[in-house]
Amino acid sequence: MKKVAAILVFVTFFISGQAYARTEAEVQKDLIKAATITASVYRKDGMSGLIEKTQTCYNNTNEDGFYCLYFDLASRHIDQIAVEGAAQQGMKFPKTPFFDDDLFGARASLLFQKANMDMKTSNDYLQSLTPVINKLVEDNISNTEQQPISKEKSPVSTDVSEAYPPTAQQNVKQKSESPTQANQQKSGDNKKQAVKYIIILLLLISIVSVILHFSGKLVLYKDYTDAAMTIGGTLGAGVIFLVCRIFLDLSIVESGTITFLFFFIFFIFVFRMTYVTNNNVVYTMLSLLTKYMIASLYAILLLGLLFSSGSSKRDGESSVDFVLRKQREQTQSKALMAIVTALFVWFVHATTKFKEWSPISDYFSLSLRKINFDRVGSANSNE
Repeated sequence: MKKVAAILVFVTFFISGQAYARTEAEVQKDLIKAATITASVYRKDGMSGLIEKTQTCYNNTNEDGFYCLYFDLASRHIDQIAVEGAAQQGMKFPKTPFFDDDLFGARASLLFQKANMDMKTSNDYLQSLTPVINKLVEDNISNTEQQPISKEKSPVSTDVSEAYPPTAQQNVKQKSESPTQANQQKSGDNKKQAVKYIIILLLLISIVSVILHFSGKLVLYKDYTDAAMTIGGTLGAGVIFLVCRIFLDLSIVESGTITFLFFFIFFIFVFRMTYVTNNNVVYTMLSLLTKYMIASLYAILLLGLLFSSGSSKRDGESSVDFVLRKQREQTQSKALMAIVTALFVWFVHATTKFKEWSPISDYFSLSLRKINFDRVGSANSNE
């Protein structure tokens, strides 16, 4: 406690002379109170109780703003402890979004601005205050039968720079960026650039394949059965993954494995049919890339339109306006989904060589005997 008291002298210095000047005794009393009540609320109501208590404190104009900040910091530390404790037991416990850095920074910046504290003073204040409130929280929790606290704590951000004007943010980031962070940023930019080039290359390949198809040198879809199996394998894989993740609650690795097996089974027969209809390895690869590229693009557009409508109210938006806007956006999304689907169906129809359905049993053959289209064409004409 002597160490805490010594730091409190330093902490109190930062807010002396500000709009909310406090004595050392007042600050110490509020810090201890915040840590004690935070631990008590967490034991009784969990993280949901801490969220409600924190929000209520900030909304209460009669409550001292700095006490709410102490309570907010204490709740963030408890959230960190819960995540680390679960990780030690091999469980994945997500961080509480309400206490993430961006939302915390927005709440804290309003308080500091009212107290006439600039960004540097605010950050210095938080950096000196955080170890104190963390120690008080740990003391309160360790005196109970709650889960032990991890000794290897990951750092929790106390930077409120994000809430300040862009110019101030850039200055802070330029000063604080290390060579490692710069290299990571550069690596991330390179990966994004590589992805862009790959997408452009796939689009160019698709255009070339379509041109070759209409010139009669390449076959995209042999018939409607071939088109249905190709598209079904692609869209079905996406559905399988979502079912495994959302309804069966499987891990990403397990869901990915099941999805891959499903897709691979379909791919074997799609590859066989594409190979025997094109009679050329190069054309086969071009056809496969184009078919899966177009099917994937269709699936991505559908998902994007499906989740494009607003799910939260905008600042200053009334409940009635929010409902009307959401209904309008949903109607627009449905109309666009219908248009995209119509264009996709038209494209598949236009790039199908024989406008007919073949027996599904023929499709699941493993024979690699090439198809003679002259013979097939004459048979169709005789029919």
